[in-house]
Amino acid sequence: MPEESCDTTGLAGLQQDIIDWHTANGGHNNNGNLGHAMRIFNEVVELCIAEGATMQNMADVLLAECSKAVRDGALGVEGTHVQKSEEVADIEILLTLYCYYAGINRRVAAYEKHHSANLSHQWETDNRGVLWRRRRGV
Repeated sequence: MPEESCDTTGLAGLQQDIIDWHTANGGHNNNGNLGHAMRIFNEVVELCIAEGATMQNMADVLLAECSKAVRDGALGVEGTHVQKSEEVADIEILLTLYCYYAGINRRVAAYEKHHSANLSHQWETDNRGVLWRRRRGV
């Protein structure tokens, strides 16, 4: 079985550690995947900001993608498993290229982030099963 499979049977190492951490902190997927997809979007926005993107850069991309979805009748409509798989493949391919050109080993970065931040913070689960770091004083 490929390590990247969504089937958790036989997974080892970092991928299984992250899944175990997520569920141990109350994370789930009882309400579909939209919340998890939006959480990815949140992190992509933060990456774009870290690269120097402006509000206008990001608004232009968001408007173009939403306009395409409206044109195709897809905005607000859940796609098929095949469509979602194709988008995940696009993300994986582009993340591979981004990390290559940025000189980032994403597996090492994920390992370090998971072990230094994820395990040391307290987390809250939203109604979609997505984990968010608990802020002090909140």
